[in-house]
Amino acid sequence: MEQSLENSQTVDEKLSHRRSSTGSQILTKKQKILRITALLFSQICVLSGYSMISPFFPQEAKSVGLTQTEVGVIFSIFAAVTFVMSPIYGVAIVRLGPKFMCVAGCFLCGGASLLFGLLNYIPEKDVFFVLALLIRVAEGNGSAMLSVASATMILESFESATGLMYSLIEMSVAVGYIGGPAFGAAFYAIGGYSLPFMVVGGMTLAMSFILLLVLTNEKAEAQAANFLALLKIPGIMVMFMLFVLSSLTMTYLDPVLSGWMVDTFSITTSTVGLIFVSWSAAYAIVSPLIGKLVDKGYVFSIMLFGVFSSALIFLLWHLHHC
Repeated sequence: MEQSLENSQTVDEKLSHRRSSTGSQILTKKQKILRITALLFSQICVLSGYSMISPFFPQEAKSVGLTQTEVGVIFSIFAAVTFVMSPIYGVAIVRLGPKFMCVAGCFLCGGASLLFGLLNYIPEKDVFFVLALLIRVAEGNGSAMLSVASATMILESFESATGLMYSLIEMSVAVGYIGGPAFGAAFYAIGGYSLPFMVVGGMTLAMSFILLLVLTNEKAEAQAANFLALLKIPGIMVMFMLFVLSSLTMTYLDPVLSGWMVDTFSITTSTVGLIFVSWSAAYAIVSPLIGKLVDKGYVFSIMLFGVFSSALIFLLWHLHHC
C-alpha cells in the first residue's frame, strides 16, 4: 500500500491546483496518510457498533418479549436510514462541509451506542422496541454522514489511486464487521449486555474528537448530477442493484442466525461471534487485492465473477439444506 501511495503522489501534486481553487487545503503526504488512517478507524468503530449486536441482541430482545420480526426491524432500520439519508447528505455536504459531517456523524454514532447499552434497564416490551428503533435511526443517520464525508475526503486525498482508496474503505467496512461481533461477544461474556456498548461507544466518541483535531476545514465541490437522473442510466442502475444484492448477502442472516445456532447447537455467544467473523475476515483480506485489479482495468470481469460465485454458493447452500 505504501508503494502505491508513493507512486500516486506525483499525480496528486498536479491535481492540487484544482483542489486549492475549490477551497481545499493542500496537504502533505504525511497529513494525507494521517487523515485517511483516522477516517478509516472511525469507520471501523461505527460499523463495529452496528454489527456487534448480532451474537447476543436477538436473545436479549427475545427475553423482553420481542418477536423475531420486531428484532429484524431493529436490525434493518439502521441500513434503511443509511440508504435514505446518504444521497441527502451527499447534497448537504456542500453546505455543511466534510469535516463537520465526519465529526458530527462519528459523535452521533458513539452517543447512540452508549444509549443502546442502557436498553437492558427497560423491562417494558413496547418502550424497549420504540427506543431501540429511535436509537438505531440516530445511529443510521450518523453512519450516513460519516460514510459520505469520509469517502469524499479519502478519495480526494489520492485521486490517481481511487481503486486502492475505495478498496481501503471497503476493507475498513469489513474490519468493522469483523471487530463488531468478536468484541461484542467477548465483552458480553465478560460484563453482560451494557459493556460492549460502553467500550465501542466510548471509542467512537473518542474518535470524533480526534477527527476534530486531525481534519482540516474544506469545501466540497457542488455536483450538478441529480440522484434520480443517475438512476435512469442503465449502467448506474445495474451497479445500484449489485450493491443492494451484495449488502443483502452480508446482512440478511444477522437477526436469525445467532438465535438459531444457540438453540440448535447450544453454543456460546463467543462462538457465535467467531462464526460471524469468518466471512468478514475473508472480505477484509480480499478487498485490497480487488482494488489493485480494478486500478489495472479489470472491472467488468471482477463483477461477473462476484455475481456468479455468490449465486453458486447460495445455490449449494440451499441444496445442502433441502
